[in-house]
Amino acid sequence: RLTENKTKLENLEKSLLKQEEALDNSLAKSQASANKNRDAADRLQDKAENKKAAKRAARAARKAQKDAKRARKADNRKTSIEKDIRNLQKKIEKDEKELEKLNIETAMPN
Repeated sequence: RLTENKTKLENLEKSLLKQEEALDNSLAKSQASANKNRDAADRLQDKAENKKAAKRAARAARKAQKDAKRARKADNRKTSIEKDIRNLQKKIEKDEKELEKLNIETAMPN
């Protein structure tokens, strides 16, 4: 069980690195979309009657919302993986203590 948990821990740590990269990418995209949305809104203020500018602003707003949602989901996945890693580390520590205890008991004959 101990070896199995250590293998799981290694896999979780690898996936955490991937998830951190995905989160960084999502945050960058989200920020870029928010900036485009702000620019589109600014242009719309200047040209309040322009339908094309209104459509662009609406599209930019939707994209910013979607990208922000993706970033939140990526953060939630990362948090979940970190929680799983902590739990697995606790299990491994517990198993190692049990194993050490058994080794001490078998080393000391009564």
